[in-house]
Amino acid sequence: MDDNLPDYTVDMHIDEVRILYKSVSYFLERWPGGDTIEQEQLVHMKGLLYRMILDYQFHESSPPPA
Repeated sequence: MDDNLPDYTVDMHIDEVRILYKSVSYFLERWPGGDTIEQEQLVHMKGLLYRMILDYQFHESSPPPA
């Protein structure tokens, strides 16, 4: 990735994160070949999205503070 490009922050509901994760996973499973850098970026994105889902599950399953 080009370090000179701006970064963006996006607010998404957990359901949107899950759909995006499923979409990236689906595309990677059916990877048509081509740009290996794009494939690496998608693998990275899939990992980030999965960590978001795990983080949500961890915090939602924790009991509220006393």
